[in-house]
Amino acid sequence: MVRIYKQNEYISGQYSISILNMSQERMTRFNELLTYAKTLQKLCEEGEEIFSGFTNLVGDIWAAFYTANIQLPKQKECNLHVKIIEKLITNQEYNNWKNLTELDELLSIITTEFLVQRILTYFHSVLPPHNQLNPKMKNEKANQLLARDITILLNVSKGEVLSLKKDLYEVSAMYGKQFHQLSIKEQLQLAKELQSNPSLKQIADLTGKLKPFVTKKQQREEKDFTIHNIHVGQEISKLIPMELAKFKYPLTRLDFLRRFSEYETFQYDATPPPKGIGPIVFCIDESSSMYSIKNECKAFSLALLMIAKKQKRDMVIIPFSDSLGEVQYFYKGHSSIEQLMDFCNSFLSGGTNFELPLLKSLEIINDSPFKKADILFLTDGSSFLATSFIERFNQAKKQKSCECVSIILTNYFNAVDLTLVERFSDKVIEVNDLFEATEAFSIGNSFL
Repeated sequence: MVRIYKQNEYISGQYSISILNMSQERMTRFNELLTYAKTLQKLCEEGEEIFSGFTNLVGDIWAAFYTANIQLPKQKECNLHVKIIEKLITNQEYNNWKNLTELDELLSIITTEFLVQRILTYFHSVLPPHNQLNPKMKNEKANQLLARDITILLNVSKGEVLSLKKDLYEVSAMYGKQFHQLSIKEQLQLAKELQSNPSLKQIADLTGKLKPFVTKKQQREEKDFTIHNIHVGQEISKLIPMELAKFKYPLTRLDFLRRFSEYETFQYDATPPPKGIGPIVFCIDESSSMYSIKNECKAFSLALLMIAKKQKRDMVIIPFSDSLGEVQYFYKGHSSIEQLMDFCNSFLSGGTNFELPLLKSLEIINDSPFKKADILFLTDGSSFLATSFIERFNQAKKQKSCECVSIILTNYFNAVDLTLVERFSDKVIEVNDLFEATEAFSIGNSFL
């Protein structure tokens, strides 16, 4: 291992020494970001096996991209750390790229990650095993390599960073959030998932195709919002304009405050649209025959989740095949990054069993938070259900005043028992393409 610092001058695996004279606060922030950027953290650990103090080098690379007005100290040692940073910040491509990364934590971290990955790859390709070169010769070999190829490394990293950030903006839409609303921790989690899971980008693209249907449905719901009359109360959001004007005008403000405290201010009586506000229980077939449209199913689920979030409805997703998968609960339509990543990355495969998800649905509906839930059932297969079970299921639906809407995917390759599905469903939507079933987005608004 090449010693860049003396053993007692640095903390292995942390950014503690800077040749760019970074403040302690700036170094602490990088160490915090490093706990979120797991891939970069592993690269630092890998680099420490080659050059001690490698994390300090990585921290200075990040600082060079993030911090304004970077300058090398006049008095400096001629070691690998200094050589790399000096070569980097005097490079024209670096100066062009810094215009975008400066004060942008995400871009600077991602740029650092890609660049460090390239640096380590080059090190591994040209440095012989540790027992064949002494530390001084290793240092010289690495210096020679970086002096020739740092521009190439930066150019390749730059293209990858731009592509990744574009994908991040698209994927963030799956969560019903603007990208800037995500914390830096969530942004870095998404970045890691995108790099390790190419299908995530496709799910995001497919979800984007369904978003207009979600928006159209929400606009239609909002048009139903009506104002019936005016009465007295104390809800600020419903106060009529005249009352707000009285509060603003000094001569009438005290009178307003008195009447407001006594629930005598005039406000609108706003009646919400007659929409289904109960929870949604979504049973989604993940048998082997559904694998070819796995990403479409995930996107359809996320679009449904967007509606649940807009309408503040609880939602449960029950994946099934010949067994049940992990049941996911989304209260008021909200989800964490980890929860959605787990959902997008999972798939059961296997056969098809209708009874298990339907039983689980009834179990959930019997739980008080979900007693007004409606069931959405998606399948492309066939299963056996005893008549006695169907009767019990329909009786339970009637008692709970819920409905079951089923989406049946039909094509030449699927053998769906439509008659069986109709026996436990209040409505059946039969389609060849899942994205033709957007009628299901109105679940809870009474199809009957």
